[in-house]
Amino acid sequence: MTQDATTPTGEPEIERLRREVAEVRHELLLSRDQVIGSDAEVGRVNRDLTRLAQELRLTTRKLRRTTARRDELQQRLDRSRTRHEEQVKRLRSRVAQLEAELASAQTSFPRRVARAVRRRLR
Repeated sequence: MTQDATTPTGEPEIERLRREVAEVRHELLLSRDQVIGSDAEVGRVNRDLTRLAQELRLTTRKLRRTTARRDELQQRLDRSRTRHEEQVKRLRSRVAQLEAELASAQTSFPRRVARAVRRRLR
């Protein structure tokens, strides 16, 4: 036969069960604390994730605008270079033309002076 829990001989068994119940309650409280801590951590991580996603969207938009601006400025620079090269080419051509005119004027001026002097001497 088993001993009845109410008998004086069953008191050590009752005490052992009380300790066991107290340990289980303590473990339950620890588990609840861990769950609450985990929930709080999940909340913080979700908040951070939302913030980072928003920052990513803003940075992506800013990058697109900056890239478009860079492309626009690059095209503007290319057009400016092309105009500059064309202008330099025209100016070099004009300088060559003026140098040729100057060279021909320098040789013909003395001839004209000599002719004029000869005409007067006749």
